[in-house]
Amino acid sequence: MRQAVWLTVMTVVLACCVHSARTEGMAAANDGPNAGPEPSIPSKVKFSVGKPETVISFERMKEADVRGIDGSLYALNDKGQWKWFGTNLVKIVYSTGPRDNPLDHIVAKSELQDLPDTYTDTRFGFAVDHRWGDGPTLANVYLNPKNGHILGFFHTEWTLQTKGGAYFRFGLGISKDGGKTFQWCGHILATHLSYETWLKHWRGVKKGGPFAWSNVGLANYVVKDGYFYLYYTDTEDHPATLVQGTAVARAKVEDVLAAAENLQAASWKKYHQGQWNEGGISGKFTPLNIKPLGFLHGDSAYNSHLDRFVLVTRLGKYDDTPPEAPSKSSSILLSFSKDGIHWSDWQVMHEDNHLHDYPSIVSMGDDNEVVGKSFWVYYKYCFSNSRRSGSFAWSSAYGGWWRVFGTAVFGNGGDLATIGEAHGHARTEVRGRLRTPSPFLRGESPRKTSKISRRGMFAARSSPARALGER
Repeated sequence: MRQAVWLTVMTVVLACCVHSARTEGMAAANDGPNAGPEPSIPSKVKFSVGKPETVISFERMKEADVRGIDGSLYALNDKGQWKWFGTNLVKIVYSTGPRDNPLDHIVAKSELQDLPDTYTDTRFGFAVDHRWGDGPTLANVYLNPKNGHILGFFHTEWTLQTKGGAYFRFGLGISKDGGKTFQWCGHILATHLSYETWLKHWRGVKKGGPFAWSNVGLANYVVKDGYFYLYYTDTEDHPATLVQGTAVARAKVEDVLAAAENLQAASWKKYHQGQWNEGGISGKFTPLNIKPLGFLHGDSAYNSHLDRFVLVTRLGKYDDTPPEAPSKSSSILLSFSKDGIHWSDWQVMHEDNHLHDYPSIVSMGDDNEVVGKSFWVYYKYCFSNSRRSGSFAWSSAYGGWWRVFGTAVFGNGGDLATIGEAHGHARTEVRGRLRTPSPFLRGESPRKTSKISRRGMFAARSSPARALGER
């Protein structure tokens, strides 16, 4: 792609419930927020959402040979240069370019180094016939501001030679050469569902999509008060009943960075019953009040203008989409939190009859960990989705990266939120929690291109009202 042409912005209004804060920030290390009823009177956030536009066309992806990107496209700003990372099959793709042209220059395609040997390594106590399945997939990145080293969070899928499923975890790697190569540090998080239980009772059973029974999603982290807060999907350790929920674990940023410099993984703690006292590897968890829709294949950030955490995910990839989901084939959803524990209901940012996969947040400022009143959401746009007809015609090999632009606005609103679309459709959604039970998920409560190709990646942008004061 060359530079992107701005499309005419079409305003749509989206009402998002944001819970009143019980605390101004995350609690201290030994205290943690106490478990209890969530705030009962949410305030509201409205969104003005722009028309989707292409940032990486299908043609450009073919030209760069990155059609198989599996996972989100992650951005960071390194001394004024925008760097972009994604996983194309087993290759970590590192490119540079402005926000409207992420694949302007392909710098490197590398594999994660120093992983345990395929099939033969028993370092983690697993059988010798294991292998790395579709991973490791880059699940997020973080720039160390002191030395320029880049942390890579990795979604790992451990499978058997005989296949029949995958056991999911998160690991950490580090790049000391600006993103050209990454070295393995170790695993940091695993589900409460143990490997033994998975192997004996769940392997080969498809519930909620391919290999979804312990899918952790992507590493949706927020940096706040000196900690990484990582939001993901966890699964209870049960042989017969699948119980999943949105979970959060944390670790001190300085501890994670120090350990990674020595190619080691620092200790993480899961939030459980009001405390941060469960180990990151297979510890217990307390589900938060939002369902892990889309397995939380998304991203998160801190919104300095709203003083809230923001979380994005997608919905509509698999035909087990829960009945309370939006009616369109695929949606980009947002949720907000004041304290990082109590979250607003999932609200639609954009939806239509194509697959919008792996959304990620891109800031308007220089620090991509922090967004302001306006921000982009980038996503993989797969134009051949036909989920509603009962088949899966969409393909990760046919699409591109698009984006939408949103502007968050505080307001009183009414009981109904009218949700418009860039394609001219509209629907009305009743205010309230998504309470319909799902058999698979549980929460505590419910530019320059002369042409814009329809095969590409979309982005949405949103921004708060001047009544709150400009910052």
